Amino acid sequence: MLKTVVFIVVTVFLLGCKPSIKPPTLRANLATLDKVVYLGDSYLSGYQDAALSEDGQLHSVAALLSRSFESVGGGANVQPILPFANGVGINSKPWNGELNTQSVLNNNIADCTGELGLKPVKVEFAYDGSANYAAYVGADSEITDFSIPFASTDEFFLSSTGDEFSAGGNLYYHRIAKTTILEDAKNTDPTFAVIWAGMEDVFRYCRNGGKGTLISVAQFEANLDSILSVLVGSNGQGVIANIPDFTLFPYYTLIPHNGLGISLAKADSLNDLYHLGGGNPHINFIEGDNGFTTYDDNLMQADQLGEGEYITLSVPLDSMKCFLMGSVFGIPDKYVLDSTEVSLIEQTIERFNAVILEKAAAYNIALVDMSSYFKAIESGVKWNGVDLNTEFVSGGFLSLDGFHPTQKGNALITNQFIKSINI
Repeated sequence: MLKTVVFIVVTVFLLGCKPSIKPPTLRANLATLDKVVYLGDSYLSGYQDAALSEDGQLHSVAALLSRSFESVGGGANVQPILPFANGVGINSKPWNGELNTQSVLNNNIADCTGELGLKPVKVEFAYDGSANYAAYVGADSEITDFSIPFASTDEFFLSSTGDEFSAGGNLYYHRIAKTTILEDAKNTDPTFAVIWAGMEDVFRYCRNGGKGTLISVAQFEANLDSILSVLVGSNGQGVIANIPDFTLFPYYTLIPHNGLGISLAKADSLNDLYHLGGGNPHINFIEGDNGFTTYDDNLMQADQLGEGEYITLSVPLDSMKCFLMGSVFGIPDKYVLDSTEVSLIEQTIERFNAVILEKAAAYNIALVDMSSYFKAIESGVKWNGVDLNTEFVSGGFLSLDGFHPTQKGNALITNQFIKSINI
């Protein structure tokens, strides 16, 4: 295991709306930090509030780690900065526009009933191949940060990942693509690698309501072996993080499965609809809280959510609140994770993490146990006298998209990377 001594990595002053990062006092022993390469997806990149922005990149885990490494003589991280003023994100509802700006909280947004409330708001817009988010104006030969939002480990190896977004390529890699993500990272001749791979392999399936397929454990292991053999080899110079449980993210847990509160008369009416009119005797309603109904287009089958099943935050909430989605009309299954899908996701994360643990030992690199750390954050941690947890909006650790961390969250995650390197 790499031995590096690093003291008090990142200090976050939580009194302002953004964290202030105090340069750490570091001391490196065996780490060779002359050229550090960063390889991962959106969690390393600084993606937050549903978009990537210059400010987010400059306060990303990769950027904060780089500042720590620089303080002991390490080389600077060169990021492919995206200078679009309000950030650019991949829209979860592409029929409204393939992209969106960063979400911001607005206190005067009316829902379908006219009720005003504090809600995240973002602007949706169509992709424009001539816009300044589609090209990188810097020297791409100097880039060391290959944390590419929404890139799976399979896509690290594919030249097509660098195709134009409208042709199915990755919006963020297309800007800097030369060969493949992994080959471009290798060509930096790194002396140390920071890797957080596999999140997208799991969470793409999760956020799409179990649509598509998860890559096999064997394929993930082969991908990880190829990545580590290229970027780490036998020198033991690197660090890798594992995958947290999906139930720790409000994107999947904010909307309760049994949030349909109805009167006895409404329950009787819905029972008649599903039992007599729809031939669905397995769907039952009572006075009080009930599971929302769902509908699978492929199976042409209605169902009802139970304990341990989830609705994603991308679901059209106005349709649920005002247009009978989840009661008379089932929630489309692309917004739902049923018990079978949940079981598959949980097993996959467990097995992927076992592979990551095994490979960290085999390549003699540090392991960051994000699975355990996120559980600790869920329970709540105190930082500089301020409580942080994974609660949506109020928790302070996760951003307005319910999945990616805030800048304060990035700082805490960075600390975990450094602590693991020190072991």
